[in-house]
Amino acid sequence: METQTLSEQAVILGSRLREEREANEITIEKAAAQIGVSPEMIESIENGETAPSLPELELLAYLYRVHLDKLLGATDTVETPVRIKEKKKNAFILLRTRIIAATLKQARLEGGNSLEDLSSQLDIPLNTLEEYEAGTLPIPQPVLKALCTALGIELDALVSPLTPKHKPVGVEPPQSALDAELSEFVANPANLPYVQLAKKLSSFDAARLREIAENLLEITY
Repeated sequence: METQTLSEQAVILGSRLREEREANEITIEKAAAQIGVSPEMIESIENGETAPSLPELELLAYLYRVHLDKLLGATDTVETPVRIKEKKKNAFILLRTRIIAATLKQARLEGGNSLEDLSSQLDIPLNTLEEYEAGTLPIPQPVLKALCTALGIELDALVSPLTPKHKPVGVEPPQSALDAELSEFVANPANLPYVQLAKKLSSFDAARLREIAENLLEITY
């Protein structure tokens, strides 16, 4: 259960964003241009009055040259954030919003949850949840975190493949369960193309994989 309210989380997130922006000597105007909002909206975000969506957070992390995990409260981070080309920023936010919406809807349906139940549980208006699932309304990050908790999915599962993720030290997956799942997957002839693709991708370095991810972003939008 969350010990902080959504409003409290928004305030903490806004404070981190202001700290990183000021540390990098980036103006409010430049931060606003990065995600396509007004300077007043950036001030509202930093004051905790409004919370940015995950795609907006990802773009701000790129601008501030900071790991997304640090903005979300983690301290141990790895890798260097990649840069999104200026002309792709709007497409990035729109596409990421739709992907997040589709992933949440799939998780809700697979878990047998109704929108009405979620609305009651999280105290979010039903029509707002419908817009979230349709991908027409960006989801504030604290609300997205609450939705992930309610649906039993990890927030990391929604992070862009272009965004470096936190890698916990010393945490190993349950080997027996992992082996069983992999064995079942590989044994299915229908999955052979995926196995071959995974084998090919494993030979690429991180830079090449990021290039592929960027090209997919351009093609799919």
